[in-house]
Amino acid sequence: MPMKPARRRVAVALAAALLAGGASAALAAVTSLTLPGIGTVAVQSFIVTVVKVDLPTREVIVKAQNGNQFAYAVAPFVVGLEQVRPNDHVDVSVVPGTIIDLEKAQTGTIGRLDTDVVDASVFGVALPQNFFATQVVENAMLVEVDPAARTVMFKGADGLVRIMPAANDEVAGDMAGVQPGDLFQLTYIEAMALKLHQ
Repeated sequence: MPMKPARRRVAVALAAALLAGGASAALAAVTSLTLPGIGTVAVQSFIVTVVKVDLPTREVIVKAQNGNQFAYAVAPFVVGLEQVRPNDHVDVSVVPGTIIDLEKAQTGTIGRLDTDVVDASVFGVALPQNFFATQVVENAMLVEVDPAARTVMFKGADGLVRIMPAANDEVAGDMAGVQPGDLFQLTYIEAMALKLHQ
């Protein structure tokens, strides 16, 4: 699933039904997804808290359970943003995909640098209802590296531990000499869905 790393600010396309909580049944039914060349991966879920909503700029700042904060710029066509309030809880469901770029971190700070919505066809399968594809650029500490399996395990800024394979031979080659505990800038693809927590 090679793609060029995105450098734009996050642009998360939230459907009105997700903001209104109408996706509850659909999200609850999705526990795994089978991806070509990867196999069956489990859906991981966590809850974030809305810190601030700026309607004029359509920016939403959320806080993960580990205290880390992220800023999401919501696309102009999305309705229902005015219903979101500080301290609202949002369910996030994530389907890990692949690592498309791996390099030494340019700064010593752990955290997300960029997130962008991308064409869902990058997964090679139809995503479940209410899920969309994202490309994330993040500084993360590597927990485990398995060059033979062409996978890396890392803890994201949201607190989730992800295991992802290399998307291509170039990324797999970059894994040689990489040690657990190193801070790396990762660019990866994953699918996600959001809804207000009931």
